[in-house]
Parts: sequence; C-alpha cells; structure tokens
Amino acid sequence: MNIIIHRNGASHAGEPTDASRQSPTDSRRRILVVEEDEAVRQINAHLPVPSGCQVASAEDGAAGWEGPDANKLDLLISPTAFIHPEALVDPGATIGARTRVWAFAHVVKGAVVGDDCNLCDHTFLEGKVILGNRVTVKCGVFLWDGNTVEDDVFIGPGASFTNGLRPRGRNHETQLLETHLRQGCSVGANATILPVTVGRWAMVAAGAVVTRDVPAHALVRGIPARLTGWVCRCGRKLNCQDRAEATCHCGRSFRKAPGSCILENS
Repeated sequence: MNIIIHRNGASHAGEPTDASRQSPTDSRRRILVVEEDEAVRQINAHLPVPSGCQVASAEDGAAGWEGPDANKLDLLISPTAFIHPEALVDPGATIGARTRVWAFAHVVKGAVVGDDCNLCDHTFLEGKVILGNRVTVKCGVFLWDGNTVEDDVFIGPGASFTNGLRPRGRNHETQLLETHLRQGCSVGANATILPVTVGRWAMVAAGAVVTRDVPAHALVRGIPARLTGWVCRCGRKLNCQDRAEATCHCGRSFRKAPGSCILENS
C-alpha cells in the first residue's frame, strides 16, 4: 500500500480502517493508506495504528484527500514496501517499492530510499542521505548527510562512515564532506569509510580503513586500505597482475587501462 502522512504527523504506517468512520474535520494526525490489492493488505495487516492518529483508506491519493489537504501530504511509502512496526520513518522521508525497513531502523525526514532495498535492524539514515535501488544496509550501519549510495551497493554490518575531516563538538561551521558509493560496490563488515568515492563494483575488505578514493573494480584492504587486486562485478578476484587482459569465470572480460584501473570489455 501507499501510506501518506500529514506534516507533523506520526512516523509509522497503521492498519487500514474503514474510511467512512473518519471525520474530515478531525484534528488528530492523519494517515492515508492507498490500497492496491489484497496481497498488500495481508502483508501490512499486522501493523498497529499509531496512538493519536486516524487512518483512512482510498484507491488513490486524490480520492483520499482533496482540496487544501492535498498539498499537506508529506510521506510516501510505496505500494509494496514493508515497514516493521518498531521502525521509525519520519514524515518527509521517501521509501521505494518493495523496500523492507526492519526493527529499530530510523529514516529521517528528507532521506530518499529507492526500490528493493533492505534496511536491517538498528540502521540510521540522516536527512540528506540518498539510496539507489537494490541497496542492502546491514545491521549497525549509520549513514550521514552527504552519503550517496548508488544502485546494487552492499554495506556490511558495523561499517562506519564519516562526513568531516576535523570534527569538533558543536562546531556548526565545519564543512560536511561527501561520500559516494558507486554502483555495485561492496563495503565489508566493520570497515571505516572516510569522505571518499568508492568506485563501481569495487570491494572494501572487512575492517579496512579507507582514506582515499577507490578505483572501479578494485579490491582494497588493510589499515590504511591499499589496493591488493581487482574483482569482477560477480565478486570473484581477477588474475590480471601480469596480463593486459583477464577473463572471469562468469565470462566477463577486462583490460588494463592507463593508471591504476581496469576496464570491463563491452
């Protein structure tokens, strides 16, 4: 179902109730549930109605709220998204189709989460975080303003991110730096990522401390993280140390390029 919440409304989706029982003049916080099919209703039927809220059902948002109320709708959770009853999704966040947000995850107002993502227990997304599609964020990962995560990225449990090089308490003039995780890259468990760019399909080993940009398809590990090899998009290590080209077991082929990088052959 689509769930739309008013500004200053509650954070959780509620079990749909009979729209005819809702008063349009009710001053309580209101949630609109846009039903699409019976399967969606069954998946979300266990979610409790938040205290102090009223829930209305409709086939589409326009039918649910009309007139001045239409411009006050603030939170959109896509039809097949699943929000655990113990998760916290702030009004103003966006959750994509078929995305799952598990217990004790917190998605702050302004954060954007794409389709088919998986936010595991005890994860946190600050308000300027952007996640693409099919992103997996494992338990204990906190993403801060300036973190941009592209499609198909994997972030392992306990991985840490920073957005400042010289942090001080209550120093609001500190410039927040950006971290970009490019398409398909993987960050291993307990790795620490400073404000850098991790290239497409690169792999950061567990426990590594990344202090500089990582090239596409690179395998980095250690403290600080060093380039130790190359990986295919399927995750297998490539044998291209003494060769101009390398072919993975999956059939993809690669060639060395000027500088410390390799390119996938089309």
